[in-house]
Amino acid sequence: MKYRTLILAMTVFVLASCGEKPEPMPWEKDPDFGKKPAPEITDAEVGLPLPLWKEGYFDIHAVNSGRGECTFFIMPDGTTMLVDAGEVATTSNYPFVPQRPNTSTRPPETYYRYISHFLPSVCNGSLDYMMLTHFHNDHMGTMASTKYSMHSAGNYRLTGLLALYEKIKFKKYVDRIYPDYNDASLKTTDYTKGYDQIANFTKYNIEKYGLVCEQFDLGSSSQFAMKYNASAYDFKIDNLAQSGYICVNGKTTDLYGDETHYENGMSNGCMFTYGKFNYLSLGDAGANTQVEKPLATAMGIKVEAMKASHHFSVSCMSPAAVSIWTPRVVVTQSFYERDDQPNITSIKNFLNAFVGTKNLYFTNVVEAQQTSHADVYGTAAGINGHVVIRVSPGGDSFYVYMLDDTDFNYKVTKIDGPFTCN
Repeated sequence: MKYRTLILAMTVFVLASCGEKPEPMPWEKDPDFGKKPAPEITDAEVGLPLPLWKEGYFDIHAVNSGRGECTFFIMPDGTTMLVDAGEVATTSNYPFVPQRPNTSTRPPETYYRYISHFLPSVCNGSLDYMMLTHFHNDHMGTMASTKYSMHSAGNYRLTGLLALYEKIKFKKYVDRIYPDYNDASLKTTDYTKGYDQIANFTKYNIEKYGLVCEQFDLGSSSQFAMKYNASAYDFKIDNLAQSGYICVNGKTTDLYGDETHYENGMSNGCMFTYGKFNYLSLGDAGANTQVEKPLATAMGIKVEAMKASHHFSVSCMSPAAVSIWTPRVVVTQSFYERDDQPNITSIKNFLNAFVGTKNLYFTNVVEAQQTSHADVYGTAAGINGHVVIRVSPGGDSFYVYMLDDTDFNYKVTKIDGPFTCN
């Protein structure tokens, strides 16, 4: 045997000496061979619950209740942040999609169960930050509805984020006008009735539980700082938009001036950055509120992923803006059976806006819409369920997961990735 091995070695030496090279392996024929990072090892599996967050990862969870918008963030050191916790009580114009996980579970309970399941132990059972983007019921709760009971001592209705606080405390609450809750401060005419109950909520819980309340600090990169091991990670949250103003690189611009203001356009908006990865979240400040294009132009950079502005509604996600951002992943939270939210024309305009990979994920699209617009929804990366973006340590790559939203087990239904950050 040792003589056969010696002969084989000599043959290889002779071939090499004569300038002959062995046939390249299949993967070596790939023109990008050697340029791509090795695929990340993930222990997530379709059909099994999504593994819990681990330190060093950055998680973005679009939590689906079918009745409002809610996004849960876990930063690389375990610091947590919730953006919006809506609860729409009734609708007169459009039917709802099915409530999730079932008709008897209200959104605050759905949010609480989800957050509690994934909440890192370092948080000691509470959320570090709660940020309300603007005063509409699908983002904060329906405070004018007698469907929900009043807090016995605080004089505010237990709906949306106010009901959620009864189940899990936030250490800091932030909105766009605190502490001046009056019409003059809002500067809009289409805010949700009952928003002033937030004044009662903040006053009562500051006194009762020491809740820290702040106004959104436009231009800040430290208002939502990591709390547990910040120096270990290249991570930040930039406050880019507030009440019709944007601030990029220290320059503030008034987008409305004396024009009519709309509550959607007043939304707080942030950029979450981890290494090469960035995620843009602008509440309902879409193109029809004249925020997207000026902000995209001022930023002048690409993003890896973003939340669809205003549920991908009419005139939102405009070509002028997204051709600058060129997001590869877009997450849309919606909850009506209607053709204009998500809006088919807006989606088509987005798909035609720039050259590159586009992965669209929708928390809710009923079967009838999928069928009638098969040319659009047939190309979607994921439909119906919670959507999770999990960014790898260092921010060089990420995965996207769809989770079953019909129970509280959070089983993975789809895995996409890894996506390599540019």
